Amino acid sequence: SPTSSTSRGFFERRGYSSLVPNSVFNISCTGKRSVVWEEPLPANTFVLPGYYTATLFIYNATVENTGYYMCVYETPEDEVESEPEEENEAGIYVFVPDPKAPFVPETPDNLVVPMDMTGVPISCRVSDPFSDVILRSVPSGEEMPAYYDNKMGFFRNLSPGQYQCETTVNGQTVRSVVYTVKVEGKLRQT
Repeated sequence: SPTSSTSRGFFERRGYSSLVPNSVFNISCTGKRSVVWEEPLPANTFVLPGYYTATLFIYNATVENTGYYMCVYETPEDEVESEPEEENEAGIYVFVPDPKAPFVPETPDNLVVPMDMTGVPISCRVSDPFSDVILRSVPSGEEMPAYYDNKMGFFRNLSPGQYQCETTVNGQTVRSVVYTVKVEGKLRQT
């Protein structure tokens, strides 16, 4: 399977890297055949391909660069993948801590979450891996105990309503955008 390694402007720990904001860094991926970094990639990146390797450069790292980067074996369009999925990829999660942006900017399609009885993802991810985050109901402010993963957000069985994530930066409480959990309408047969 492909492997990845990193250098400059970060420290690696517990399966992720944490970068210094505005730094330049690179992540190299090497395999037994041609490898590529999965698209889409942020605008401030550049990939340098090599012989069975691909190096991803990120310039002027910002909170928007926080996330997963996956390297996969290149599969020619006329070839069918023969290996199991997990052996075809290597990945790394990158944090770019920014006290001015403790939560990673959210995409609009993640702000409305369909209710599901098995659990609902509230995808408020943090830029600093050491942030303590709590989930609150809006407008009551009631704390909602829930499982939190700093790379994914909260996951819990939630009722329809509005929720917000909260963390503390330098003694100041900071809140995320508001997430709305909605019951999806049922289709009627005519």
